[in-house]
Amino acid sequence: MPILSGKYLLPMCLLSTSLWAGEIGHLGPTYPIIEEDALLVMQRKLQHMDSTGQLQSLQRQSQEQILNAIESPAPISGITEATSRVTHYIDPTLTLPQEIKDHTGRIVIAAGSTVNPLEHMRLSKRLVFFDGRDALQAEKVKAIVAKEGSKIKAILVAGSFMATMRAWGAQVYFDQYGKLVRRFNITQVPTIVSQDTEVTTRLKVEAIPTEELQ
Repeated sequence: MPILSGKYLLPMCLLSTSLWAGEIGHLGPTYPIIEEDALLVMQRKLQHMDSTGQLQSLQRQSQEQILNAIESPAPISGITEATSRVTHYIDPTLTLPQEIKDHTGRIVIAAGSTVNPLEHMRLSKRLVFFDGRDALQAEKVKAIVAKEGSKIKAILVAGSFMATMRAWGAQVYFDQYGKLVRRFNITQVPTIVSQDTEVTTRLKVEAIPTEELQ
């Protein structure tokens, strides 16, 4: 079927429109669309907020909220203060979901294999989990960091790690989202995680009352 040229297309459209209108009858009066473009409305509102200082105020509030979240992350829930020594052990063995290859593409560890990292390396640091809001815990951990230096990694479960770093002049970490706490099954602090000296292929996780921490 040949394609209709432009000179026939418009009359055909008008004809089909008039036929359709004739079929459905009179619909009533029509009115122009007067709804404003949403983008224009937003632009005018932002301009008004800018002129009155509201926009700058909201920006400052947003910046303060972000800085506060960085300075003092939300405490990890479910953590209490240790009142007695409690020890458990963690087997860090992993099951690899996919194969590991060397730089030549040769498979060195097959998918599904189990690997214990402690069979090939030592845990070079002791991890100390503590609540920075507790002045005594913070004081005790600070003393350990000062004494052992790079052999200790101080990890907060609550409190401001930025303020703690400024006060100590040393690196302090925060267990973001509680990933390490869950990995090591920590429910009390202070807790020290280290490589067990008796069975070196496992980790020792020891909750220690603050007064006994050293």
